[in-house]
Amino acid sequence: MKLTVQVHNDEDGGFWAEVEEIPGCITQGDTVEELEANLREVIEMSLEGLIQDYVDSLKTQVEIEPGDSTWIMAVNLEREASRAKA
Repeated sequence: MKLTVQVHNDEDGGFWAEVEEIPGCITQGDTVEELEANLREVIEMSLEGLIQDYVDSLKTQVEIEPGDSTWIMAVNLEREASRAKA
């Protein structure tokens, strides 16, 4: 997954950044290294939240009748994160 990150100089020093593809995904850091670490964390948390919101919306939209099949969806974020590091 490729994300577009806009990095800005903060008026008080340091940096702040926003991820264009994830609304509300914004963070800051005093150094570029701190900003990068914070970006990884906030992106992971934002994606987990979006996935949970999607799963919750499916639960409210789908009614399972007795005898129907039940589906389980699993998402492995660690695999995606390790692939992004490469």
